[in-house]
Amino acid sequence: MPTMPYPTNTDIAIQNNSTGQVDYLQFQGSQLVASDAITYAGAGWNVVAQGNYGGPAQHDLVMQNQSSGFVDILQLDANGNLVSSVMSNVAVPHIVGRGLFNSGVAGELGSTLVSQLADGELDMLAFDGSGQLIHSDLVTGTVGLPTAVGVAEGAFFFPLFAGKGTRSNDSIVTQLADGSIDDIGLSGDFQTSTLAFTASLLLPGSAGLAPVQAVNQEEDIGTGNDSVSDAGLTGTGGIHLEGVQLIQQLANGAFNNLFVDSGYGDAAHEGTIYGSNQLNLALPGWHVVDAGGVAKEIFPIT
Repeated sequence: MPTMPYPTNTDIAIQNNSTGQVDYLQFQGSQLVASDAITYAGAGWNVVAQGNYGGPAQHDLVMQNQSSGFVDILQLDANGNLVSSVMSNVAVPHIVGRGLFNSGVAGELGSTLVSQLADGELDMLAFDGSGQLIHSDLVTGTVGLPTAVGVAEGAFFFPLFAGKGTRSNDSIVTQLADGSIDDIGLSGDFQTSTLAFTASLLLPGSAGLAPVQAVNQEEDIGTGNDSVSDAGLTGTGGIHLEGVQLIQQLANGAFNNLFVDSGYGDAAHEGTIYGSNQLNLALPGWHVVDAGGVAKEIFPIT
């Protein structure tokens, strides 16, 4: 197995289960070196996605009320402070992240949101700038999927793992009851409501893993986007080697970075877990949220 990318520094975001407060964190190696806690909303409003949703900075937040299902899109400045917000007009299923799925729809605000129904089926959602739900696509073949824990893409190709799904669609990461991780690849187009389950990759040896709470929070390492990658490392055929970052929370409340071979430039080891970095922070009563991009704006990684 070739030497795989392994970031030195890590930016993550965590949220208090009781109060709803969000804390942006930066680690050097495993040591916490910076923290910035901000309260956007009260208990019951969870951060479920990040992306560019009209704020003056690169990353904004999507929050969802865990009881009602309504969504509040928070537009932030470069320091993570709230500038404005857009409340949805309808309740929607549990949102697990955001992604790009071939084409967006006219009038869509930011990236498409990925939600999951109680039966496992994925439902892709688009809201406009006033919070109106303007498009939905129930993904064919996804009834019965395990719990989705994140949405992500590779550095130069949209599927998270080589050969899983079509080039124009992000991947959905799911976790089975036994802890196993199953990556879901899609085909089709959100705009035409033709998204469909295409392929999956059950990571070998992943049974027994602690809960994964976020995927690929280290955006733009090297020249990549949404991946743990290093521009100086290439594999078979000169293809850029890429790792996938899974952030777990262990039983004692500690957070752990787990790194998996994407298979790009290293097809023989696609899905192989090749490293981990347990962060020197244990916080029972908190959980990791998909807001590492906001953390990186507040605490840039150089």
